[in-house]
Amino acid sequence: MPDLLPLFANLSGRRVLLVGGGPVAASKLTSLLAAGALVRVVAPEVREEIEAAGVTIERRRFVPSDLDDVWLAVAAAAPEVNRAVAEAAEARRVFVNAVDDPSNASVFLGGVVRRGGVTLAISTSGDAPGLTALLRQALDALLPQELGQWVREARRRRAAWKKGGVPMEARRPLLLEALNSLYAERPEDAAPFLVSLVGAGPGDPGLLTQRAVERLRRADLVLYDALVDERVLGLASRAQRFFVGKRAGRHAVTQQEIHAVMIRAAGRGRRVVRLKGGDPFIFGRGGEEIDTLAAEGIPFQVVPGITAASGCASYAGIPLTHRDAGQSVALIMVAIFSPVAGNLADRFGARIMLVAGLLLVGTGLLVFAAAPVAAIFIIGYGLIAGVGFATANMHLISTAVAKLFKENRGLATGIANSGATAGQFITVPLLAIGLSYFSWRWSIIAAAAACALMALVIWVMLKPTEEEAAAQKSETISDEPLWARLKFLLTNPTFHILYWSFFICGITTTGAIETHFLPYAAYCGFPPVPASGIYGLTADINFAAMFASGYLTDRVNRPLLLGSIYLVRSLSFIVLMNVGTSYEMMFLFAVIYGIFDYSTVPPTASLVASHLGLKIMGLAMGLISGGHALGGALGAFLGGYLFDLFARYTEMWWFAFGTAILAGLMVFMLRENRTAKDLMPAAAH
Repeated sequence: MPDLLPLFANLSGRRVLLVGGGPVAASKLTSLLAAGALVRVVAPEVREEIEAAGVTIERRRFVPSDLDDVWLAVAAAAPEVNRAVAEAAEARRVFVNAVDDPSNASVFLGGVVRRGGVTLAISTSGDAPGLTALLRQALDALLPQELGQWVREARRRRAAWKKGGVPMEARRPLLLEALNSLYAERPEDAAPFLVSLVGAGPGDPGLLTQRAVERLRRADLVLYDALVDERVLGLASRAQRFFVGKRAGRHAVTQQEIHAVMIRAAGRGRRVVRLKGGDPFIFGRGGEEIDTLAAEGIPFQVVPGITAASGCASYAGIPLTHRDAGQSVALIMVAIFSPVAGNLADRFGARIMLVAGLLLVGTGLLVFAAAPVAAIFIIGYGLIAGVGFATANMHLISTAVAKLFKENRGLATGIANSGATAGQFITVPLLAIGLSYFSWRWSIIAAAAACALMALVIWVMLKPTEEEAAAQKSETISDEPLWARLKFLLTNPTFHILYWSFFICGITTTGAIETHFLPYAAYCGFPPVPASGIYGLTADINFAAMFASGYLTDRVNRPLLLGSIYLVRSLSFIVLMNVGTSYEMMFLFAVIYGIFDYSTVPPTASLVASHLGLKIMGLAMGLISGGHALGGALGAFLGGYLFDLFARYTEMWWFAFGTAILAGLMVFMLRENRTAKDLMPAAAH
């Protein structure tokens, strides 16, 4: 089909024939009446809304003479009827629109957008009406609300220019200047907002607010952060751009310097936009900036944006508040109940607690699957499953292994705890398959069933004989009261060395790397996908390193091994500080850190078993794991605080380097003694 010539028809007071009485005809009738047409409907049957429109209706079949004295025909009937209307209209040189039948149409009624006296029409020649509708919605969203004011101003100016003899080529720049002047007259712009704090949203220019677009187009100076998309910056075509974000290899502009630039530019009457990723008040320092502006008496306005967190999550279909609340509650339960679960394992055996933990996780998942609302999710996943996670955790697995194995205890601990990494490679793909082929509910139920099956396997496989049960009870199950065991641990130098070294372990792993590695990679300029891949490499390497660490735990000096792990881990932070933009250095860090990440678990658990005793190992490991969590929280907070203070991660990496060395030196103070007897004295009973 050749290109169409767009025309806008004035049908006011003119006769139009509508053939058809169904829902499509009713829709076309509405548009025709809005245009002021005198519509006559011909159809054997018509819908009630057509009857209610008050137009002329003839209940019969179409005949060619119906086209006499009409300006336009609209055929919205069966294909054979539309064809007959088209042939008769062509013979009379009358334009005809055949709805959803482009081969029998000479004109096409496309999607129409009307705003303030402006009419925009979109047509795909009848081939893609769905696309036409989408384009109409997009254009409607883009048009400014004050378009009617533009039309009135253009009409007024045109009359003056015609009277004054202004040539056509000079009118366009004059009109643009006149329309720009309208903004200063709007009520919201009555105050001279010299500084605008604008949220750039998640990055898509289509997610900017209308006012954000206006502020960018009028800006004289734009101060923008590192995460602002170039397409968004492109809207500020007339403005000077000043990068104030935090990127490696570039001069870091302090918050005080940002304040000074805004104040100086506003003092000269320049319109300043402080452009931030997401929303200015979500994880940003917008509050500090408006406090400074207010103190200086500089007029400002905040233009909120969609926070990147919720915006990106919404794209992915993730309800952040519900998910994060459940996860937060689960982590709190783990922190609280890890020592409790360890204490119960000392009293009743690790086998019972592992089974109980798995059953609690499964129960929590079933509760949520039964009633998928936010409150039930928090109860099911956060509370019930959270206690289960605290019970069936690495510290309890290490305790169970230590009480079951006398020989090759370290290797067994490494193998057992490597499941924490291996599980990610197994469960995540299985859940993805389940979600692809079944409903989410059945996928969760399947995960709960897997927990129950594993609990059954552990209950059967770890069931001791009567003789073994009696021996285990006398050797590994504690009858001492809780206060006595706590007193023994808290007054034992070995416990404090292992506790505080594992506390530091939490700082340098969960706190420093798990929390800040990906932001640091972005700071260095690495794209998200390669950065995530490099981070995933650490888990792959760690899986094999757990075996090696367990093997060495049974064969070498354990304090020397554990201390060396901490010392070599410290070197990974030196590598991290010198990454720059080098992928090779980032891979080197991943290898070093991956080897010495979870490798601390086998020697730590083995030292607890021999130096503190199997009878209180559950409580000791629970407390030590709690210390690791506290260290992780401290590291996460400190990394963010230092970054805000210095606009870089160097200070955090130096802190992690120093504390890792301190952990290694502390562990070196322990003496190797695989037959150590510094257990709870009889007087403590």
